[in-house]
Amino acid sequence: MNRAKGGGWEFLEVTGRPGYTWSCGSGCTGHGCACYLKGVCWAQRIVKRLGHICPLCPNFKPHVHDGTQGTPNRLSEPRYLKKPAVITPMSTGDLFCLPYNDVLKILDIIRVASWHIFAIFTKMPRVARQFNPYPENVWFMITVNGQGDVWRLDRLEKIKAPIRGAIFEPLYGPVRYDLSWLDWIIIGPQTKPILQPDKAWVQGIIDNAPGVPVFMKSTLAGDPKMRRGPQILEAWYE
Repeated sequence: MNRAKGGGWEFLEVTGRPGYTWSCGSGCTGHGCACYLKGVCWAQRIVKRLGHICPLCPNFKPHVHDGTQGTPNRLSEPRYLKKPAVITPMSTGDLFCLPYNDVLKILDIIRVASWHIFAIFTKMPRVARQFNPYPENVWFMITVNGQGDVWRLDRLEKIKAPIRGAIFEPLYGPVRYDLSWLDWIIIGPQTKPILQPDKAWVQGIIDNAPGVPVFMKSTLAGDPKMRRGPQILEAWYE
């Protein structure tokens, strides 16, 4: 696993735990992904350079890194990291684009490595629902890029996980939705090329989420005083 530093990954360390990305798999179908459709998917750009490590990564087809088909075997990595951490699985893809049995393998590791917190991010809550309930050490986050994605928030309400949140990154437009029931919100811009959201869109999300911890990524332009760390989350694991 790799330490997650810079580039807006600071949110993984707000609870005082070190943050890591876990490359248990890679790839995405791109279904409904605004970044993929715009040709600015950073994950796809990264894995194109990883052919020397995994022969399946450059084509971005969803696959698991379990040691088969020439892939590296990384499924057990969290078990060997003894210090409690916040781990993001499959940061270069979408976990729920993988075949059903491969998702089960990864969730089994998450259950076994119960001393870690696993922050799962997805654009496919419809698929994710079939794996309910999630382990107690999961933060479940869905991605929303604009008003056209609020259906994912509707589906998120049906996900059975102890912490549920939304990441508005990249934020491409205003979002009109009651966000007060979420446990956590992250807001960020598009990167490479950088595209900052309108400040009014950001403020609108905050206004629609009274009392909800909001984390503003360091790559987001604006007043840093608007950043509010999610201290509430750590209480769930004390």
